[in-house]
Amino acid sequence: MTPVCASLCMIARRPDEAEHGGCVFQRPGNGGFAMHRTVLNVGAPVFLALALGLSTPVVRVACAQEDAENSRSAESMAIQAALSWLHLVDAGRYTRSWEEAAPLFQKAVTREQWNASLEAVRSPLGTCMGRKVKTAIYTRALPGAPDGEYVVIQFDTTFENKARGMETVTPARTADGVWRVSGYYIR
Repeated sequence: MTPVCASLCMIARRPDEAEHGGCVFQRPGNGGFAMHRTVLNVGAPVFLALALGLSTPVVRVACAQEDAENSRSAESMAIQAALSWLHLVDAGRYTRSWEEAAPLFQKAVTREQWNASLEAVRSPLGTCMGRKVKTAIYTRALPGAPDGEYVVIQFDTTFENKARGMETVTPARTADGVWRVSGYYIR
């Protein structure tokens, strides 16, 4: 595999190109190639095609596949973080769930407010009988939150005293690279 370095990619940047998700794309109607900003490992035939400007579909597919894989990986890690955090809530360990939450969450609600809210809203629902992921959507922007990495997860949840509940949990990747819950909503 021949590495295509960032310096080669930067040479390819022109004013008529746009950037999205780490990939640089030439805007439609301008002819022919796209480059990835970071290091790509490509075989000799693909490298030759890059050099000749023949690789638009190859690079675009590679970028799209990489973005999709990164998104799926983020979603998977965020779901695991959300489930671990929800187990604390399910066990009535509300203070511990606040401590394990993202700094954004802790700035928005005090420990005391969090405990009081869950005592009023979550405790009456009783034991969690089952929880299933309905949707998980990776995003870099949320209303009212700084840009970052988030996964908005909706769970169909069955409680002892509520047969059809919906929990929305939003983990964020924090500065240390760990996924932590930054938002929780239940209806």
